[in-house]
Amino acid sequence: MTDKRKTDALIVHRPVFIDSSQLSIPTLRILKDDGTLYPDASLPDIDEALALKIYDTFLFIRALDERMLASQRQGRISFYMTETGEEAADIGSTAALTPDDMIMAQYREQGALAFRGFSLDQFMNQIFSNELDLAKDAKCQFIMVRKR
Repeated sequence: MTDKRKTDALIVHRPVFIDSSQLSIPTLRILKDDGTLYPDASLPDIDEALALKIYDTFLFIRALDERMLASQRQGRISFYMTETGEEAADIGSTAALTPDDMIMAQYREQGALAFRGFSLDQFMNQIFSNELDLAKDAKCQFIMVRKR
């Protein structure tokens, strides 16, 4: 099966290992466009609470990105990089880790911190580089810092 959207990428419904000599990487697709499961696919083993936490984090990051990008374009903040389109990779990867696993985040990875409980106030403190900013004068609003 091929992707009917933009490429001729091979579509698979179960994860596969590829040989390092392959020139293309297949796309894993579990759900059809109507939300039903492909016959040869299987759902990941996650409970409803985790699925809702992942989804809520997606929504939070999308809203944060929209507002912070608007603030940046209005000149209220100097710099902001959105995570739009990358949320699943970031938040999904974080959901697969244990709470004790370290994350070395950089820009466009706000979702990892949000999933781990970084509050809206903590985001705002760092984005606006105020006195409550955990990075303390690093002046890199796009690199979020979280202390344990």
